[in-house]
Amino acid sequence: MNLRLSRVNGRLSLVNDRLSRVNSRLSLVNNRLSLVNGRLSLVNRRLSRVNPRLSLVNGRLSRVNGRLSLVNGRLSLVNDRLSRVNDRLSLVNGRLSRVNARLSLVNDRLSLVNARLSRVNG
Repeated sequence: MNLRLSRVNGRLSLVNDRLSRVNSRLSLVNNRLSLVNGRLSLVNRRLSRVNPRLSLVNGRLSRVNGRLSLVNGRLSLVNDRLSRVNDRLSLVNGRLSRVNARLSLVNDRLSLVNARLSRVNG
């Protein structure tokens, strides 16, 4: 019986040593988690200060986006008008080209008349 108690006592001592090592490791883990928790708390405080600023920036960007949308619509209208003006100017350019061709013919005829008059007067 004494031998059995001695063996049980030896095994319990081994288990106790192992539990003591596990407890030490858990204590280290707990200390590290405590440090991490402190750092996360600092990050949380910083984020709580940054979040309202980001909210303000987001509101401003939203207003800028609305203004840009209005400007884009206006530019689209201007682009349509300029396209119509360009079409009309293209028509006018064609007419002016035809008038220029006629004036060139008139100029050639006037040159001939001028040459004849120069011979007659000459």
